[in-house]
Amino acid sequence: MATPVDLPPRRARQQKGQTEPLSLRQPHDGPPSVEPPRLQSPPSEAGASHVETLPLSSSPGNSARRSTAAFEPGEGGANAGALSSLPTDHPVRRAATTLAPSTQPTIRRPGRDIRGLVLDDRYELLHRVARGGMGEVYVARHLSLDTLVAIKVMLADVAMVAGYQQRFQREARAMSLLNHRNIVRVLDFGFHDSMPYIVMELLNGRTLSEWLYHLNGLPSLHDVDEIMRGIFSAFEAAHNVGIIHRDLKPDNIFLSIESDGQRVVKVLDFGLARIEGPVSSRSPVTSVEVVSGTPEYMSPEQCRSLSVTPLADLYSMGCLLTELLQGFPPFGGASHVDIMTKQMFVAPPPLVRPDGAEPVPLLLDRVRRELLAKNPRRRPQSVAELRDRWDEALNRERAQQRLPPRKSPQPMGERSARQQDWTNPVAPSPHGAFETQQVVGILRYADDPDGINDNCILGLAGGGMAAQPFEAAASPASVDAVVIDAGDHIDAACEWLMAAWPEVRDKHLARPVVCVRHVDAAVLNRLIVAGAGDVVVYPVEVVTLARKVRRALRKAWRLQARASTRPPPKS
Repeated sequence: MATPVDLPPRRARQQKGQTEPLSLRQPHDGPPSVEPPRLQSPPSEAGASHVETLPLSSSPGNSARRSTAAFEPGEGGANAGALSSLPTDHPVRRAATTLAPSTQPTIRRPGRDIRGLVLDDRYELLHRVARGGMGEVYVARHLSLDTLVAIKVMLADVAMVAGYQQRFQREARAMSLLNHRNIVRVLDFGFHDSMPYIVMELLNGRTLSEWLYHLNGLPSLHDVDEIMRGIFSAFEAAHNVGIIHRDLKPDNIFLSIESDGQRVVKVLDFGLARIEGPVSSRSPVTSVEVVSGTPEYMSPEQCRSLSVTPLADLYSMGCLLTELLQGFPPFGGASHVDIMTKQMFVAPPPLVRPDGAEPVPLLLDRVRRELLAKNPRRRPQSVAELRDRWDEALNRERAQQRLPPRKSPQPMGERSARQQDWTNPVAPSPHGAFETQQVVGILRYADDPDGINDNCILGLAGGGMAAQPFEAAASPASVDAVVIDAGDHIDAACEWLMAAWPEVRDKHLARPVVCVRHVDAAVLNRLIVAGAGDVVVYPVEVVTLARKVRRALRKAWRLQARASTRPPPKS
């Protein structure tokens, strides 16, 4: 359900998720090469350009809003402290310590300009339109045909590393396998003085990120439908031949204007693509232990450095759809570690839409939340299934068949007769009877309107849970569940959790739910280790809180039922 709010100006919203590029290397010598901020390139230079994403850290001077994250061990850096604060078995830290030092070359950007260079006596480089961590994109002229093309050339220092030449070749191979209208076409591939290059069709238009930046407000549902259908078509073709993109984001979606004036969605940049099947034996893929991608759009399994499937691309589609519907991705943070932690553990927040915005159909928002499921098995299992769900969500007749029927309207009567009597508190039912009303104790360490407020109390009551004040000295067994409104008082919450943990464990009680103002990897780890069952971030949403408390109660009920069926220990 969308939450109506007044959105900040477009420029401020684009910077909401801004993070500094992640680098675990010492800064290299020489002046840093600064790339233009995202969405700042002039429209005249947008044709055929796309930003290369590579699992190498960007230079310290790069201030792009989103950069490809790469966790590489063995050297200090801006985020080394953040990683060292994680436990040794944390998936992010485990993934960051798997690369051998031999796979971590120091990459320097060349300062020379190669405009005017003729590649293989066929392609004359005219001017540069984009630069990434792995290569540069130029507009070039085919000398024999006198036609313009786009050419991506590999950076000189990167080309010296055999592993990255293979990655560059893999991108060309992946794109050559895909002859599809919604995927940029590869025309040629070759080497010029040991420098690999890819020749692609020259596109006229702008990237999706540029289009969103210059848009006045949010895109219409018609535009969202057109863009997402183009993405569905491209990724269905890629998945059918065993190619997983792994880096879907607005910078890698191009809105091309064809010669007939029609707008066509094009998918760019297969530099992180994973190729499955027979082709993979000829083109080694990126090691599954390497964390590569853009944190705001990475799936939980990609953040954990697990082996990914096409369902990882579907999660990225959920992140992209969220940005189209509200102007920014579902998760942001102060660092890549914070964002990736939320991708792995935090439930997707509700949509944020301005007042007066076009309403989002309920089934469409349900599809978005299913795409953002942490467990891949809970997502649509293919692009074809996703497209069918998408058609159903935007078709009014089919949506009405899926949604539960509304009750017939009843006479309203007098206002006083319709008010519920809250003067008589509901007597708590016996503990352990899960089907009856449960008693939830509210332990307050913070008094904040964004925390547990009257709406939360009423929401719990509507879900069959009677909320009542809870004192720190009371036994957790005196209620069915405990919700700690901690705010910024993390130390006090952890102290109570550790003191109550023996009783919670021995009696199979519901593990407490903790509400905090801010959460990062360190705070989340402290609360989980202390005994918290789940965490809710301010502002506390009624639906989210009720769902997490019910989940904790169900787990406790199952544990109690299992313990009651165990045979007594032998004397």
